[in-house]
Amino acid sequence: MTWLEREVYVYNKELTLLETLTLPSEIEEGWGICNDGTYLYISSGSHKIYKLNPATFSVISSVEVINDGKEIHNLNELEWVDGEIWGNIYFSKFVIRIDPATGKVIGWINLTGLETNETKKWYAGYVLNGIAVYDGRIFVTGKEWKNMYEIQLVFDHETLENPKLRN
Repeated sequence: MTWLEREVYVYNKELTLLETLTLPSEIEEGWGICNDGTYLYISSGSHKIYKLNPATFSVISSVEVINDGKEIHNLNELEWVDGEIWGNIYFSKFVIRIDPATGKVIGWINLTGLETNETKKWYAGYVLNGIAVYDGRIFVTGKEWKNMYEIQLVFDHETLENPKLRN
């Protein structure tokens, strides 16, 4: 999926281009895309996630991503992880866990510290921008980062409050 051109390229497993689709008009830019095995979910950099029918490429519905009553904007890369949508917030060090049915934020993943291993730093635009699941393992990376990181969630049951994002 392209960012500004609003195009989605469909390939087969041999990486042969099968078709080029245009995003529905209500999706202004292509920021992130994932699927649950049945439907596609697309972010546009706003606080909305759009659910699409992959056969017709039409919008079925959308949800607003909300945390403590506030819209979460700049939703970027998306990944389907165990029935949740994980999305990074552009120019932040957080991945959020989203309920795909309601848009409610159900958890925050703080990835502060990964940038210390990179030669290009967050502030220059080389930000967190990749989430992938492979064989039950979760990986993250960033724009022009030299490394990919495998992460595992560790829950601190004594401090369950969500971190606050700073502008």
